[in-house]
Order: sequence, then C-alpha cells, then structure tokens
Amino acid sequence: MVGSRFFWCAHGAFVLAGMAQTLLAFEFDRIGFARNSTNLINAVGNPLGQFLFLAFHREAWSAWDRRLLLCAMPIVIGELGCNFFSQVAIQKSGSGMYQLVYSFVVVLNALLGHALLGKKLSLNRWLALACICGAIALASVSQLHLVGVNVVVQLEGIAAGLIATLLVAGVYVAANVLLEKPWDIRVSKALVLAQMLGMMEVSIIGVYFLLYVMPNWDQLVVANLRPDMSIISCLGLYAFYVLICGVHQFAFYYTCSIGPTGAVSAGINKCVQTAGLFFLSSLFFCDCAASQCLSILKVVSAVAVCTAVMAYAWLTARESRPTEIGDENELVASTD
Repeated sequence: MVGSRFFWCAHGAFVLAGMAQTLLAFEFDRIGFARNSTNLINAVGNPLGQFLFLAFHREAWSAWDRRLLLCAMPIVIGELGCNFFSQVAIQKSGSGMYQLVYSFVVVLNALLGHALLGKKLSLNRWLALACICGAIALASVSQLHLVGVNVVVQLEGIAAGLIATLLVAGVYVAANVLLEKPWDIRVSKALVLAQMLGMMEVSIIGVYFLLYVMPNWDQLVVANLRPDMSIISCLGLYAFYVLICGVHQFAFYYTCSIGPTGAVSAGINKCVQTAGLFFLSSLFFCDCAASQCLSILKVVSAVAVCTAVMAYAWLTARESRPTEIGDENELVASTD
C-alpha cells in the first residue's frame, strides 16, 4: 500500500513537470528552435522522455503482450496527433491560453465516457460541465481582445488546442478501457503500456526525423534560431526538456500503476496546473508575447474554469459508488 505522502509526491512531480514542459515548449518557439512545427522538436519530448525512463525496466520488456500491443496502436496515433497540435497551439495562442483550452478535456472525457462506456452523469455534473464550457468560451473571447495579438493566429491556436484536446480525450478513454481489463502478469500493466507507447512513438518519429528533419535541418531549425542562440545551447536546454517530459509521463503512468487516484485529487491537479501555467506564462513571457498577457476577463475565466473543474471533481467523488472504478478515475488523465 502506497503512503499518502508518496502518493502526493508523485502527483506533485506530475503537475510541476507538466507546467515546466509547457513553458519550455513556448520558450523553444520564442528562441526559434521549434518555430517550424513540422520539425516536431517539441512533439517528440513526451514519447522520448517516456521511452528513456522505461527503457531499462527489464521486467516490463519481458511482459509485453501481443494483444495489448495491438490494442495500443490506436493510442499511438492519438498521442502523436495530440503532441503535434499541442505544439501548434502553444506556439500560436501561448502556453497559458493553451492550458485553459486543454481543460476542456474534462468535458470530453465525461461525454465520451457517457456515450461509449455508459457512465451516468447527474444533473449537477452536467451543469458543472456546462460551466467549464462557458468559462473556456469566455477565455477564448478575452484572448482575442488582448491588445497586440493577431486574431487569426489566435483562432488557429485555439482550434489546434481543441483538436489536441479531442485527441487526448480519446486516448484517455482507450487507455482506461485497456487498463481496466484483467491482467495476470506481475509487472504493472500501466508501465508495460507506457513502455509500448514510448517505443512505438519514438520509432515512428525517428523515421520521420531521418527522412525529413535531418536532411532539412538548416531550413527547419538553424534558419529560425534567434541570433543570440546557438545549436549547442538549444540542445542542452532540450536535454533538460526531455528529462522533464520523462518525469511527467513516468509520474502519470506510475500513479496509474499504484491504483485509483480519485476524482478530487485529479481535480486539484488540474486546477493547480491551470492556474500555475496561467500566471507563470504571463510572468515570464508577457513582455515579449502579447498572447501571454493577462486581462481582467482572462483572470475571471481562469478562476471560473478551476472552480467548475473542482465542482465536477467533487460531485464525481460524491456520486461514485466504491465499485465504480471507472467513474472514480475519469478525471485522472485530464491533468496533462
């Protein structure tokens, strides 16, 4: 049985690493290292970090299961698509606004769970989901009214964020279904799945890098670098980024492997990450990117999103019976 202190340490690592990797992703765009989204430099961070953290887990390698591998392939497509559109969203609308839009994953998780898995939602939970939608819409409107932003670029960023959210919601539902199925192998199924996903995604992106990115490295990367930056300094910062991504991914799958985290703890994770990124993005980048600046309407919408997410999490915990493991876990993955 895992102690409560270790439980919250794992969640804390997940949330802090998630905030750090999103801020670094925007920084890579700002310095030009990942400005061309087709180089997938930001998008490869999560799968590469995940793979490196689990590459030396010998027991997980020996526990690979053919059926689990085949079922994991659609998740690979969803995660790669999510990573790409997340990169575009962070570049165009900023890391703070991206995180607010990403909160919509709570709504999509609930809708997909209701439609595909038959999970029941009370009237109060429907109202909480409606409040989340309204708050995100308010945040989007406030983003478009910031002084100095390009409305078309912001709309593109918000749209990319919504697509990424839709893809990741599908990934979470599929992963929850896989993890709930019986597993008679001693090694954690969550860690084996994470290793499979990391291996397949890194292999696909590796082929893409060899065939497209490396032959066009000067055009896709070097030509976009800020004058005061060098490839060596960028690669050093990128190594730290991959490490952070690895911590983020490993912490998530590890918490999955030690049992249900509960809707309330997941709701707290989401609110801490949303609020933290929202204000840190403004603190670090407002002077160089108008999309990262705050307004009264943006602050109000961020508070509304956090309040509605916490309300939904509390209602989920209160209404879920102990045997309804799926209902208790439905917010777990939404803390990314």
